[in-house]
Amino acid sequence: MRNRLIIFAVMCFVRCGTAGIYDEALTDYSRIVRAGLNEWYPLNGNLSSRIGDAGGTATAGYVTGMNRANENGKTICTTASRFDFGSANFGANPFTISAWIKLNTVPGSLNSILQKGTTSTFWIGFKIEQNGATALPLTFGNGAGGVNLTSSGVAAGIWYYFAFSYGNGTGTYYVGTYGSNLAVAGSSAGNYTQSGTLQIFTGVLDACADDLLHYNRVLSFDELNQNFKSLE
Repeated sequence: MRNRLIIFAVMCFVRCGTAGIYDEALTDYSRIVRAGLNEWYPLNGNLSSRIGDAGGTATAGYVTGMNRANENGKTICTTASRFDFGSANFGANPFTISAWIKLNTVPGSLNSILQKGTTSTFWIGFKIEQNGATALPLTFGNGAGGVNLTSSGVAAGIWYYFAFSYGNGTGTYYVGTYGSNLAVAGSSAGNYTQSGTLQIFTGVLDACADDLLHYNRVLSFDELNQNFKSLE
């Protein structure tokens, strides 16, 4: 018995690291619960934060949906709502923000998928949009100037992982599809100013969202790739 306890303690030390035994089911969240995690919204059928100081709000109705592993009740889906996250923990750069998004239908007009910012002479903050099925405009700026990048378009019914990080004067976007690989969608030096409330689905979209994360530092590609491959 004593030997079993020693083995368990050693395994916990090796696997848990700084994350420790985190949730009620002893699930290993070591990929997600890492240094600098300010906000974590699992979006398991609601807008409550698991880590952070405030839950999100919705402008209209939403329902629970299936996640990437086809587990029911593990995401939120809507055809008419915008999800707002105004926590005080969303602070100035450096930072990394990521989320999983699935468009059940792809509208033909330009719509925002994920953004934090406000309109000005040039966009203040960052945003990820879809322009039909042809392209993903990726923008960040400080109002007076910034950067416009573009990634490949999205397809209906597929889970996409979107992430944006900013620090040391450089913004980097990442895009990956479930079951495939994570890739750098664009990286560029440019001006940036944090502004506004974080919003998912600013346009009216038939879509689902899962696992919104915010870190107060720039995550490396390896760290983001670990999060990309994990499933809450």
